[in-house]
Amino acid sequence: MIFGGRSLIIRILGRGLLTAAVVSTAALGVATAPAQAAPADLTVSATRLVLEPGERGYTGTYHVTITNAGDEATSAGVRILEPIAASFRQLRPGGGGCLTRFTESGRTANDCVVPGGAVQPGEVRRFRVDFGVLTTPQAFAMSASDTATQLVSADLEVLATATSRTLFRSTTGELTRPRPYVQDDHTDLTVSAGDVRLTEQADGSFLGTVPLTVRSNGDAPHWDLILNTVVPEGFRVLGAGNDAMCGGGECVIPGGAFLPGESRTLEVEVSAPAGTPLGDAGTGTAEGRESWFTDLPEADPSDNTATFRLTVG
Repeated sequence: MIFGGRSLIIRILGRGLLTAAVVSTAALGVATAPAQAAPADLTVSATRLVLEPGERGYTGTYHVTITNAGDEATSAGVRILEPIAASFRQLRPGGGGCLTRFTESGRTANDCVVPGGAVQPGEVRRFRVDFGVLTTPQAFAMSASDTATQLVSADLEVLATATSRTLFRSTTGELTRPRPYVQDDHTDLTVSAGDVRLTEQADGSFLGTVPLTVRSNGDAPHWDLILNTVVPEGFRVLGAGNDAMCGGGECVIPGGAFLPGESRTLEVEVSAPAGTPLGDAGTGTAEGRESWFTDLPEADPSDNTATFRLTVG
C-alpha cells in the first residue's frame, strides 16, 4: 500500500505475514561470534551458503540443524540475519511465516517460526533457508558477510547462534580466491515515457494510455519499483491493468525486484471528464523510485523523471 509518497511494505512469506519495522542490531541480539550452546540444552548448526549463478542473478540454500538434548519440548523461534540486503527468501518447509526487521547493518533480520513447530526432547530438526541476490553473475568467485542463524525465545532472548560463510560461485564454477561482493548503496533508475492521446468514450469522457518504461541500472536493495504519475488538473490516473497495484497516481510495477539492466513497461490509464476541451492539454510527469526500508540516494536524479504530452480527441 502506498501513502503520502511512501510505501507501506506488506509481504506474504509462505502462509505468514511479513511486515516492515526498524530496530537496531543490538536490539535484535544479532551476534557475530561462532556457534554457541543454549542454556536449555538447545543447539543449532548450519552449513555454509553457496550462491549459484543463474538467469536471474544468484540463488542458494543452506541447511540448519536444531538439536534438543533437554527433557522438555521447546517452541523457540529462529532468526535469520541475511548476508546481503534483500537476499532472504524463505524457510523450507514453510508454513509459519516470518517477521522481517531492518538492522543498522543495512541487512534484514527475519524472525520465523521453526518449521514443524515445537522441537521435542531428543529430537533433531532440519530445515533449509533460501536466498537470492539480484546482481550480474561474475566470472570470479565472491564472498559476503556471514549469515547468522539464531534460536530465540518467546521474549526474544537469544538461545543459540550459528554462523555460515557466504560465497558466490563464479560462472566458471570456481569458489576459490573470492573477491568481496560490494552491493550498490545508491539507486540508478532511468524512466522514459510516450505521449498519450485520449479518445472519446461512449459516455462522453476521454480515455488514453501512457506507456512508461523503467530501467534499473544497479543492484541496490529493493523489493519493487514504483512509478508516480502526475497529470494536469481535471485529469485522473485510473490505474495500470489488473496486475499493477495503484493508488493516488502511484503504481507498483508488477514482477518484483529488478536485475541490473532490466527494463519493464507499464501502461498507465489516464481519463478526462466529458466536456474537456479538445487539443493539446499540456504535460504530465512520471517519476520512478525503489521500494525499500530506507531512501537510498540516486546516482542521477535527472533521469528518474520523464515528461509526456497529453492530447484530447
